Amino acid sequence: MFNLEIPSAQWAIQVLTLDYLIDGSLDADRDKNSFRLQGHDVSPLPLTSARFRVAGALSVSPPPAIPWVLIYGDQLVAIIPKDEASQAAARQMNAAFKVAVKAEVYAGPYVIRGEVLSPDGSLRVFEGYTGFPVQNAEIKCLIPGAQLGQLKAPYVLVMSRHKQALVPIK
Repeated sequence: MFNLEIPSAQWAIQVLTLDYLIDGSLDADRDKNSFRLQGHDVSPLPLTSARFRVAGALSVSPPPAIPWVLIYGDQLVAIIPKDEASQAAARQMNAAFKVAVKAEVYAGPYVIRGEVLSPDGSLRVFEGYTGFPVQNAEIKCLIPGAQLGQLKAPYVLVMSRHKQALVPIK
């Protein structure tokens, strides 16, 4: 059964899926492991106070603000911590990822450009990982007529089964 109570501690986040950018809140106590990249699969993500924005070229209206939604992991591309507390928690949980490598990530219909944080300065290490952090990220939807403009974020967790390429850049 779903619990629709407002959690006592919440993190403001955005969730990028194949079709939407969803603003909402994550229960900081119950769902804190959602930011963990090592030993973590792409799991469903429960959000409260969710607001949907179409990212691509969908012609249907997104649903209005809703009190609770479950984002399915198989549609997830990235989690974007939006407030200081969520960014600090995400960085702390992924402290082993500390060497910045400039790169582009092609995931689903997006290109994410920034500094991929690697545990050893190599991008090859990510062959066995579900995801990785990107700092100073710029996200662009490559679908013609996309409604999502360029999105910038200081810290992004790319957690996707839709990663197609990870390309080092100069």
